[in-house]
Amino acid sequence: MKLVKGIGLGTFPFANPFTSVDERMAEKIVGTFLDLGGMFIDTSPTYGSGYVEELLGKILKKYGRSTYFLNTSCGYIQTKEGRRISGKYQDVVDNCNKSLKRLGLDYIDLYISHIPDSSTSFSETVQALEALMKQGKIRQIGVSNVSLNQLKEYNATGSIKFVHNRFSLLNHSFDKTFTDYCIKHDVAIVSYQVIERGLLTSKIVNGLTLKSTDLRNRKPEFTPNIVQDISIWVRDYLQPVSDRLNMPLSAIAIWWALKQPAVALCSIGATQVSQVRENFCALSIEESKCLLESLDRAYLELETTIKNRTSLSIREFLTN
Repeated sequence: MKLVKGIGLGTFPFANPFTSVDERMAEKIVGTFLDLGGMFIDTSPTYGSGYVEELLGKILKKYGRSTYFLNTSCGYIQTKEGRRISGKYQDVVDNCNKSLKRLGLDYIDLYISHIPDSSTSFSETVQALEALMKQGKIRQIGVSNVSLNQLKEYNATGSIKFVHNRFSLLNHSFDKTFTDYCIKHDVAIVSYQVIERGLLTSKIVNGLTLKSTDLRNRKPEFTPNIVQDISIWVRDYLQPVSDRLNMPLSAIAIWWALKQPAVALCSIGATQVSQVRENFCALSIEESKCLLESLDRAYLELETTIKNRTSLSIREFLTN
């Protein structure tokens, strides 16, 4: 199955880390996503300790297998001491078999190593993934949360077709050398956290109120001083672009990410159907060199402001 540049659906929100998403709403979100022409659905056994995979298994039974492209992952195992990283051969195989059972599927379109395991050779992890592909249990292989050197090591046999990394207008987590390698070796980038969990949406301008149980309360980029700085920047530099184009602010951020070299898909979560529709607006924004340049200038303005005041890069500022 060939995927085109576009919007993917991230299902982490179905595990209720931000606000409650019941099964009925999750089904509506998935249905709207597929009705709008979306195909790439991203999940993981870590989302709700398997709950989200089981939920998707129920929902996707109503749709033809060729209408969606499903991605899930290996890389963590549960022990008595808690969850830990593992890229060991047998753990990868066991993870895959458990995911297939929860999803109720015969095969997974894309299976990725969720996070590098420094205690296991990457070649061992890839060997397990390649064996699963030969058995027909997975169709394509990917990796996630990797540096360029790690990607090169994983891709020693040329099996890696996707890399799933955090990337956004606020978080330039990879550079030209990374994208050049991906282009040369035909590795498609799937970006996640593209709207930065709400920082790149109108909510940040209008005032973001989080429940006490919201995961974002524990994230450094949502400390009050950082939220204030980002909200002012969004208000002054991004909101005017959104107003001028009459497009949701989130769509502007997604459009920018999709225009970056080697980025094939943006995996975006949603807790409401309206958010799915807003995300798809990104695909109707007309190609514009001026728009791209204005967004890049906006980033440089923020970068200069943060650097002059704190001596930190934007990425450092967001994670301190």
